[in-house]
This record gives sequence, structure tokens and C-alpha cells, in this order.
Amino acid sequence: MFFPYRLDLRLTGAPVLTLIIGVLCFLVFSIQLYGNQQFVWDVLHFCQAELSAEVKPVLSTLILEGEISSCSQFFFDLEMTKTHLDDYVVNTFQRDALVSEVVRFREIVPGSITSEMWFDPKAPKLVNYFTSAISHADWQHLAFNLVFFFAFSLAVEQTLGSLLYLLFSAATCVVVALEYQYNLLGVGSTLPLLGLSGLISALMGFVLCVYPRSKAYVWCWLLVFVKTIRLPIFLLVPFYIALDIYGLSLNDEFDNISYESHLSGFATGIVCAFLFLVYRFAAKRLTAAKNLSTSPDNISL
Repeated sequence: MFFPYRLDLRLTGAPVLTLIIGVLCFLVFSIQLYGNQQFVWDVLHFCQAELSAEVKPVLSTLILEGEISSCSQFFFDLEMTKTHLDDYVVNTFQRDALVSEVVRFREIVPGSITSEMWFDPKAPKLVNYFTSAISHADWQHLAFNLVFFFAFSLAVEQTLGSLLYLLFSAATCVVVALEYQYNLLGVGSTLPLLGLSGLISALMGFVLCVYPRSKAYVWCWLLVFVKTIRLPIFLLVPFYIALDIYGLSLNDEFDNISYESHLSGFATGIVCAFLFLVYRFAAKRLTAAKNLSTSPDNISL
């Protein structure tokens, strides 16, 4: 497995926004932890004190049949993993009772902070285009994303400058969310979207096009063997693109990795890199033309 953590580029400039985004991700996740724990307590209280008599035997049946482990797990999964009632084997009467109880549950129990932050393709909100990028599912998700993010974001912000980097990041969040919402790659996932991975993919695509001959310092490990190596960007980034294409082709309904968001991020980064390279080329030509026009050899006396 390859785990890039730094590029060999020597660039100047303060990566202010990169640091701000990293700190925001950490702070938001800390808030998520507290909010999720509060949500668990609220669910437990509902099951103990608010559950209607008509639904108790239905949930007891589901527990006996191994469909669920407890009342709290049933409601937690509905809200946090977007499990559908259709996933449970129940008759019409039982389903109607569960539907009514879920409505009551949502009226009594406030939603979790995580569910307020993620991007739900079935109920999209503009603010969640951006809040979903700085929210994460667990510590492993956060740590993995932040290492990748800092490895590539530092170079991109130092190349673009903070203002253009901000526009680049915002545009990526919008494109990734819109692709996910309108299912442009034909996957049709209904799971909520969380994490920086779409933006990270855009950063990787940008670096691939602007600095194709650069190299990344990579932790490479196999079982217990760990070694740091340097891999060319023109090999590393296409490797991850190929992994996402392969993962997308499997169309595994139990896989919670958003391969389509990664690919739309890569595409966004590559397009932005192309526009940047065109702009840089045009700016250099314009500067050269101005210098030539002001050269002493071209001044009439």
C-alpha cells in the first residue's frame, strides 16, 4: 500500500488556507464526536421512554430473527447509515407501524451534528456542499485524509496563491457535490457524502498536470514491512485514478468509499490545472512582449 505524505517540491509562500482547512477538519470532528454521543443518548432515551406499544413487538421480532441487535441500533442505523425500512423483512402491518414510529422518532429526537454536516443527495443543501468536505466519519478517516491533504495542498496553495486556491477549493466542493447529487457517473449512491477526499483528488490531479516530474515521499508497507520511498507523481496519481475506476466498476453496494467523488475531483483538478497552465503561458508571453517593447534596442531616438 502507498501512503504519500510529502512532495519534493521547494516552493515559497505561506499556505494559510491549507492550515485553516486542516484545523477546521480537526475542530469539526471534535464537535461531531460530542454531538454523536449526545445523539446516542437521545436514541437510548427514546427507546426506553418514548417507544410506542405497537412497535415494541415488531422490534422484538426483528431482534429474534437477527435483523437488528436492539431498538437503539435500529434507529441509529436509520439515521446514521441511511438504512432503509425496505431492508428489513416485515409484513405490511409491521411496516406501517415502523413508518409511523420513525416519524415520531424524528419529531422527538434532534438529528446528529454529523447528519447536519454531511451532503445528502436525496435532500441537498447548498451549505452542505462545503460542510461535508470538512466532516469525517471517524478518526481513521480524518487522519488518512489529512495526511494526503497536507501532502498535496501545500504545493497547490503555494503555486496558486491563497485567493485562487480558495476559488479552486470551493469550485471542487461544488462540482463533487453536484456530480454526486445528479449521479453523472451512473452510480446512483444514496449514502451521504463526507470527507476531504474529493478535494484531495482535485489537488492530486492539479499536481499531476503542473508538476508531472516531481516526486512524492511515500510510506510503502506490506504486512509488517515499512519503508519510505520516492515515487514519481506521473506514476503515483494515475495509480490512484486506476484504483478508483476499478472500485467504481465493481459497483459494490456495501462499499462506502465514494469512488465517483474521487474521480470527479481528479477531473476538476486536471481542468483547473489546464486553465492555470494556459494562463501562466499567456502571462509569460505578455510579459516577454512588454519587455521586448521597452528594450533599448527598440526605442527610437
